[in-house]
Amino acid sequence: MGRYAWPERVHPELIRIFNEVRTEAEAEGVRLFPYFGYRDEDEQAALYAQGRMPLGTVNAFRLKADMSPITEEQNGRIVTKAKYGESLHTIDPAQAVDWALMDPATGKPVWWDGADLDADGKKDYQEVGEIGEAHG
Repeated sequence: MGRYAWPERVHPELIRIFNEVRTEAEAEGVRLFPYFGYRDEDEQAALYAQGRMPLGTVNAFRLKADMSPITEEQNGRIVTKAKYGESLHTIDPAQAVDWALMDPATGKPVWWDGADLDADGKKDYQEVGEIGEAHG
């Protein structure tokens, strides 16, 4: 999660579209939540460093961005391809949203792209992607 709570500093049209997608996904049995909209320079730098720099350096960036430290295992993954200014998250108001599935049983995020929490035989991330594409 970032310094800016959803939907602070996010473009109003994106908020509208996301809410429509979330409502439609929930009607299909898939719960999701936004966890990043706008990112400032410190946040984007911390995310860009992840998976590219030593853990101590990454966590120093994260501390500067008011983000929680991560583990060595988490630092084994690159989480963004974009530096500050290259991401639609860094435009003010933001033109992008990161979201995750929410497990209805635990209320916790589910990052596995093969998850089928609504047990309908379709991957939930794929279902939400199709709903999002239909909304433009």
